[in-house]
Amino acid sequence: MIYNYQYGFSGFAAKLKPAEAQKLKNHPEVITLVINRKLLMQTTRTWDYLGLFSTPVSSKGLLQGSNMGSGAIIGVIDSGIWSESGVFDDNGYGPTPKQWKGQCVSGDQFKAEDCNKKLIGAKYYMDGLNADLATSINSSTEHISPRDHNGHGTQVSSTVAGSFLSNLAFPGLSAGSIMRGAAPKAHIAMYKACWDVQGGMCSVADVWKAFDEAINDGVDVLSVSIGGLFRDLDVEVDIAIPALHAVNKGITVVSPAGNGGPRGTTVINISPWIITVAATTLDRSLSAFITLDNNQTFMGQSMYTGPELGFTDVMFSADMSSVATVKGKVVMYFEKERPMPGPEILQRNGAVGVIYPDIAAPGLNLLTPRIPTDEDTSEFAYSGTSMATPVIAGIVALLKISHPTWSPAAIKSAIVTTARSTDPYGEPLTAEGTTPKIADAFDYGGGLVDMEKATDPGLVYDMDMNDYVHYLCSAALYTDKRVSALTGNVTTKCPSSSSSILDINVPSITIPDLKGNVKVITRTVTNVGPVDSVYKPVIKAPLGFDVKVSPEELVFNKGTSKAAFTVSVSSGSYKANTGFFFGSLTWSDGLHNVTIPVSVRANFIDNFYL
Repeated sequence: MIYNYQYGFSGFAAKLKPAEAQKLKNHPEVITLVINRKLLMQTTRTWDYLGLFSTPVSSKGLLQGSNMGSGAIIGVIDSGIWSESGVFDDNGYGPTPKQWKGQCVSGDQFKAEDCNKKLIGAKYYMDGLNADLATSINSSTEHISPRDHNGHGTQVSSTVAGSFLSNLAFPGLSAGSIMRGAAPKAHIAMYKACWDVQGGMCSVADVWKAFDEAINDGVDVLSVSIGGLFRDLDVEVDIAIPALHAVNKGITVVSPAGNGGPRGTTVINISPWIITVAATTLDRSLSAFITLDNNQTFMGQSMYTGPELGFTDVMFSADMSSVATVKGKVVMYFEKERPMPGPEILQRNGAVGVIYPDIAAPGLNLLTPRIPTDEDTSEFAYSGTSMATPVIAGIVALLKISHPTWSPAAIKSAIVTTARSTDPYGEPLTAEGTTPKIADAFDYGGGLVDMEKATDPGLVYDMDMNDYVHYLCSAALYTDKRVSALTGNVTTKCPSSSSSILDINVPSITIPDLKGNVKVITRTVTNVGPVDSVYKPVIKAPLGFDVKVSPEELVFNKGTSKAAFTVSVSSGSYKANTGFFFGSLTWSDGLHNVTIPVSVRANFIDNFYL
């Protein structure tokens, strides 16, 4: 016996064996038997898991220090928004920021008045998609307005900047639980460019128009949880070009790494001016039990809370002869994904001269509002891996409020260089795949985001349009003429001297084709910490390779806020081609540890890869 309930209701709590529990359940005087599964006090477990607390003990943390994102405007390019949800309530909000020039556009089941001090803008774009469809989108299958039809945009918006919503009622969560977004006091502007047709589609033309107007409207951050089905190195596809223009205007663009992993070379949105986000699981589990006819009980996870059901026949998919043969049965089939304990990386990438993805954040089992439907009017549901992007976008908004002079590249660097290679409990991150493995930089970039450290990184790897032009030209993607046209400046040209794409000032180093010679990489860091600082390198060389850094000390003072250094890498004992090996380079002043991932592959024989 654990507890005896006798005041508010009659009952008791006890630890029982499965057979005992079943026997007790069948007793005529027992009303119900409830399994003692774990309940969560805060439904947005993501933020507690990452250390972004909203309690008084965190008064000096990023969330409170940025006033929860108050004043920031986050643009979301997605499938629309369900404005009635309580997470978009504007109670306690001040006036709309003066920089805002956008508007709310009326349409099907959406009025301009549906916007408020929280949702300050809402537009929609469909002409590009209509041009490619045999039959134009119509109101019988979609809302011809900013109103969300499939729920994806609503989920993203609530994750990035949902207001505090209390007294939730969701199975497995304690009564009175609270949900919120990363930046709960930030403003949201929805740009609907994705439509609930053919499984969900977004026209590049419509997306680019959304970028165009968002830049003009005055957003601070763009959360864009979309991308192509396959990776394309041509920067003129998908969102790379409009994202570059947004970044050049000081707007940070955050996008997903895609769900094509864990195979190599599957990451999408691979432009160095975009923050590309991988997804991890978190430590949330809704336990459930199933008892077989022989009284054997097994624990798993489930969101089902209805009455017990009987057993149903199972059929293996390979045995299907027709649709009729599976009627009333459960179909079993093999899937490449598998459950793993602890945080699990859901994305992987090969090297393309820059390490991708940039950062990882929780993207599974996030609780978000769901738009009501005729079939199910439940207010809340779990979402999928697209949610990792707004997690980072919301953190970006908090950082922009805390550090208004930081460039998008500086913010990206701060997030990447302060990330962790373990979960918050110190356990190594593991990567999804047929064979379990410890995750590496191709899985998570810098690691799992640590936003509290990101607010005080010490040093940043900053970049501007000149660096991005360097990237485009050194990758042989652009000529002088194309660069001038891209930037809108006739004086912008490719660098006169030949330069390597490996020298672009990103917060990572990768050498995919190291031969017998020594490869020298250049980077520049900017001091954003104490004016008088001295940093020394800590090198974790990839296995078998030799890595040296020069100089062996970076000194900053009132007259010196930037410092360049070189990293020399040689193949060490390797005389033949290898796969990638991973290490890191950390600059430390004793207080700040500014870490970037390093990956190297020996490639003595061209066109031969492991």
